[in-house]
Amino acid sequence: MEFFADGPPRSLAESTINTRRNHLRCAASTLVHRGIAVEDIVDLTFLCRPENVESALQFYIDRNGNTANEYLGQIAYSLRTVALYHAKLTPDEQKRVVWLYKRVVARIIDVPDRDLALLRWFDDEDNVLRFMAFPTEQMDVVDAINNPTRADALRYQWAMAVELLTFAEVRIENFTTLHLEKHFTWHDDVLIIAIERSEVKNRQDIKSEIPGPVAAHVSDYLERYQPLIAGGPSSWLFPGRNGGPKSANTLRFQMERTTFEAVGIALHPHIFRKIGPKIFLDRRPGQYDVVSRKLANKPGTTFSNYTGAETAAALRHFDAVLLDLYEEANPPRSSKPKRKRRKLSSVPASQSILRIGHNRTRRLGSWRQPKPGYSARVGSPRIGAPRPSARFKRATAYGSVAWHAMAVSTPQKHRANG
Repeated sequence: MEFFADGPPRSLAESTINTRRNHLRCAASTLVHRGIAVEDIVDLTFLCRPENVESALQFYIDRNGNTANEYLGQIAYSLRTVALYHAKLTPDEQKRVVWLYKRVVARIIDVPDRDLALLRWFDDEDNVLRFMAFPTEQMDVVDAINNPTRADALRYQWAMAVELLTFAEVRIENFTTLHLEKHFTWHDDVLIIAIERSEVKNRQDIKSEIPGPVAAHVSDYLERYQPLIAGGPSSWLFPGRNGGPKSANTLRFQMERTTFEAVGIALHPHIFRKIGPKIFLDRRPGQYDVVSRKLANKPGTTFSNYTGAETAAALRHFDAVLLDLYEEANPPRSSKPKRKRRKLSSVPASQSILRIGHNRTRRLGSWRQPKPGYSARVGSPRIGAPRPSARFKRATAYGSVAWHAMAVSTPQKHRANG
């Protein structure tokens, strides 16, 4: 192979190649639906011509209600990549395909982050404890069986896989292909999982230490249950029926079903790369460098890809710092004795009215006579009433029901004089 041959800067992973192949097949199928004969789709150059790319993308846009979604953006990206590196197009044709890709991406409707919704389940401390406890509980149930069957061994395997992936936090493609001789190293009661960068999606070496209790479950699984599943010795952690490793899709389904039956929520394997950081950052907000090293991420990717669910904990931590300074600057003071309220005269509650003077609410009988020249007001300070007349003074004491009735029935012209 020529060193400086045309193509992407580095070779693609097998999973990426399969994904791109499926995207190209989707695009070719839409062209057939548009009336182009299958015999005319002879190569990638024909498929990635701007008019064909636009026709394929428009097919999905029309079928999706004149909107673009994330999957369509992925198809557009694959077509754009092939147009740039593999198809023999002119520079103007390449620019047009790139513009179509950007156009689709700009019109993608935001959808709720499914992973973020799942991670909110871990905001509850009781849910965190349930999640951490159920794998051991299920493995203990299987251990209590005297003569376990292959079905029992599989139940142990699924629970062990959930527990191990919580601490290992590797991608499912690497997790299902773990080889006992190539990737495992034992030091006393600690298991070390080491994966070379050539096998990893982001070309970063992975080295994860599995603590003693979890490593003990892995050891028991390999000694007692893995041979039952494989039908004999096997060098794969998760052996399949054909002598090779179990497929990623099979283990994904089994782990989702196990978590759903145990705690009521189906957790796909990739979210395990976020569960550990979520739990850690809730207790250590802002320590993204530790998470980045644990996940073997490239610098700068942890903050954007694996954060957001710990925002509430970070805000509590922020508020706690300010509260400590506030309490230091404002030491607790001795409580002042409360003022005793003056006892009010005993008047039926039905006769309670909004009192005259100072715009305060008082009961009848507790009202004081306004000073000479003071304009009495009822209810609101903006609504005036005439001064108490001699007839009112002779009739009853200030604060009677008669005065209230007279004040309420005062004509508007008198109220304006107040």
